Amino acid sequence: MNENLQNALTEILNKATSGIDTSVEFMQAELPDVITQLLTWYAVYNGALTLLALLIIAVIAMGWVKLIKINNQSEYGVDVEDFVIAVMVSTILFVVAIVLFNLEWLQILIAPKIWLIEYAATLVK
Repeated sequence: MNENLQNALTEILNKATSGIDTSVEFMQAELPDVITQLLTWYAVYNGALTLLALLIIAVIAMGWVKLIKINNQSEYGVDVEDFVIAVMVSTILFVVAIVLFNLEWLQILIAPKIWLIEYAATLVK
């Protein structure tokens, strides 16, 4: 009886070990593809967010231009030059803020290994 249990335990351990070896080999084979897909996903995702922000800025700017034209045609219009300068400065500051706070796509493009190290560090935390 004891010998049968030892044989069964040995068989279970051998199957577990071979299963672990197979899964490690599978992960080693698939890891480059997974890393490539991870980099592609985050680059496209952050790039799309940046483009969306720039699109919103463009729509806001077009609205400001339309508002300036309406005010310019009315007899109670505001000082157009000051208004345009204020809009341009606020838009430039908004664009700079977006670019400074969302450079992840650029980091993936220029230094993907550094991005992967930082990503792995966030997973460990």
